Amino acid sequence: MSRQPAYSALAGVVGEDDREVAISDPGAASRCLLSGERLMDLQLPAAVRMIYPREPMRELRDLPGALRFACLHPEQSAPLPQLLRPGMKLTIAVEDAGAVLPALPRPDWRQSALECVLDFADHAAVEDIHIVFATACNRRMNAKEMRRLCGAAIYERFAPDRLYSHDCLDASLLEALPTDGPGPQLEVSRRAASSDLIIYLSLHAGAQNDLRKSWLFGLCSMRSAALLLEMDRQGVDPLASSAGPRIFQIEAAINSRAFGGGLDFLQRNEDRWSAIDRRKSHALQRSLSRLRSDYTGRLLARMRGARQCAAVFAGDPIRVRRRILRTNQKQYCIRTAGPADILISAAPPISAFHLQGAMNPLLLHYAAAAICSNFYGDQPLLHPGGDLLLCYSGRLDFDGFAFPGYQEFFEEALPELLLSGETALQTPKRLQYSSEAQQAYRTEGALPPGHAMLLWIMGSRGRRLNARVTLVGDAPPEIADALGWQSAATVDQALAQLQANSFEHSIVYLPQPSLCCPQVLPDIAAEKS
Repeated sequence: MSRQPAYSALAGVVGEDDREVAISDPGAASRCLLSGERLMDLQLPAAVRMIYPREPMRELRDLPGALRFACLHPEQSAPLPQLLRPGMKLTIAVEDAGAVLPALPRPDWRQSALECVLDFADHAAVEDIHIVFATACNRRMNAKEMRRLCGAAIYERFAPDRLYSHDCLDASLLEALPTDGPGPQLEVSRRAASSDLIIYLSLHAGAQNDLRKSWLFGLCSMRSAALLLEMDRQGVDPLASSAGPRIFQIEAAINSRAFGGGLDFLQRNEDRWSAIDRRKSHALQRSLSRLRSDYTGRLLARMRGARQCAAVFAGDPIRVRRRILRTNQKQYCIRTAGPADILISAAPPISAFHLQGAMNPLLLHYAAAAICSNFYGDQPLLHPGGDLLLCYSGRLDFDGFAFPGYQEFFEEALPELLLSGETALQTPKRLQYSSEAQQAYRTEGALPPGHAMLLWIMGSRGRRLNARVTLVGDAPPEIADALGWQSAATVDQALAQLQANSFEHSIVYLPQPSLCCPQVLPDIAAEKS
């Protein structure tokens, strides 16, 4: 007989065996939600299930020692010192600044990992070393960001010729990767493809496997990124079908302490807030409401988190990822009684695709798709065809410089795609991009031309759930109309609109979708007995 869960009187607190979320007390519950650029006051209905993150895992006390131990005792691989030799061509691929948001405190985990790897490489007299930030098809990192992530000493030693950000558009820097089978040929960084060894430094803050967190995706071309996403959608593992250089992966499990300092109350259950926490909440709410939207975005973009490394593994990429996912499941996975008819959640305040706090309708559309699917794997928290109440407050506009082609895609291609459900791999020919847009990507931190279509493809898994989305907040109703959504000013208004399709509602409130990954139990009653 399995152990029964210990229920808590506090809404949203998980029992001691972490299998089910408690139901809130009858009556409406008021909650404060960081959504977009504001703190929103939500009045939730009675008997809503509230899912909050677990307490963060304890960080490693000796990170350099843990990194060295992982490299000397790897998963299904020879120790790293045995893979290094004089005269070899070594490429160190590093996951970019958008891998974990808010940004990690200094020194960044990637700096500690680079110091460990370079110490082994120097001892083996390896001289041909390049450090490449695997930005995939996201914006390229600037010198300030690279210096912050890898530390001043490493930056001064290798930049700019041997420390740089990946370019997914420059054909002269790309090379076709050999394949073991009949699959499509993929283009990756020429430097990586010709290397004797690639050391991939990755960090994972979630419980689901993601193709985009691999060296192959991080160093590929724009065309290959679309092919990889399509292969992943069809259940084909590109990492297993592609031949190439040897990979030694070093990966960290990152805990869920997203908010540090005076903002740590934002990820806790409000029933556990102290009087000081509530005063902080009111002060933050007043401050954000008085700032102009563009200033608010910059403030949120500069926010630093308090996440730390909780575990490190190294060696074979597939084995390492399995160990990391098992570790992260203890942090992020929460067992729930069943899927919901209605899911209430928040759009993120900052975007991994652009770290300036900018949000536009296409990024909001992707956020909805991610909440529907990406955090929950094969057992989504929302019923197929259910309703997502996506809360967002703040500006929604297109920055034509930072997001080239986004507005054209939104106005010209998106209406046809919403009608047809098409997931074409190529941007429509009528959407042409200038050389200025390509130059802005290479030198000014803009996204690459064509990224809008890639974003649409990345949201395909979430769209398959066929969720009906209601945008809750102060966004213009025409934005929701263009996305095929409904709009409402408050949660009460949104729920009132849904009453027209009367059914017995099961409602779940998930304030921080990136910090917890609910896992659905099909029959909790049977488990209790």
